[in-house]
Amino acid sequence: MPVSKSLITFLAALSAVSVHAGESTSSLAPLAPPDKTEATVDAKLGPHRFRFPKNLYYQQSGPDADGGVMLNVQWPHLRPLPLGVDYHDSNDNFINHISIDLSTVEHLSDDQYRALLRRMIEPLDPEKPTPSEKVLDDLSARIQGDTSHGLTRYSVDFEKFRDFYITTYGTHVRPPDPIQNDDWYVHIGVDGIPTTVIKCTPVAQTDGVRIESGRIVDIPGRSRRATCRHQFLVPEYGLLVSLSYPRVILPEWQTMEMFVRKTLKATKAK
Repeated sequence: MPVSKSLITFLAALSAVSVHAGESTSSLAPLAPPDKTEATVDAKLGPHRFRFPKNLYYQQSGPDADGGVMLNVQWPHLRPLPLGVDYHDSNDNFINHISIDLSTVEHLSDDQYRALLRRMIEPLDPEKPTPSEKVLDDLSARIQGDTSHGLTRYSVDFEKFRDFYITTYGTHVRPPDPIQNDDWYVHIGVDGIPTTVIKCTPVAQTDGVRIESGRIVDIPGRSRRATCRHQFLVPEYGLLVSLSYPRVILPEWQTMEMFVRKTLKATKAK
């Protein structure tokens, strides 16, 4: 089935979107517009059906066998690779890929769905948190940092964590490493409920990559890359969206959310 005209128009417009603070895609050669005969594969997410281009899928084949839907685009244009090109084929494509996991959320009331992201920054049972959850998995126990790009960073209180670790495991074991505990970046809505939760490699670890001419490139001599797991809701379709990408592009989180929302709207099957 052909790609809808609205999707073609939308994807073509993406090449003009600013992609990084101080940079724009104009420094890069624009990607070719999508082929109007490009194959599409339908995906069913709850009661909704979407018609995504085949090459937009993570494996370029369609939904997973269990019905799961994962998409894959490249930074900075937020466009998929051509059909037949695997993002694993080159280091450049690999470090510039952004995975987009679309999940339905079932058996929740409207209020439970709205509060879903709050459950990701509190203990599994808020009334009976475990000792480790009190230190690591409770937003209120973390150290609140600066707010930047609409996100507030919350870091593990390492002094409390070290005390917990020594009390639990003793002094004869290897001490805890701050780099093993993600920083949380949270955007709170007007009603006090989180609308975006992003968990990233802590700032104690450098990015390991940098932006050059809009693309993400490795920094020589750095073996680790800092990454983020970014989650938000799309209420009109009852979806939980999870993105994975290098931390260096975290400031563009709103651009990525907008891309997902517009893509869903453009590919919604009539």
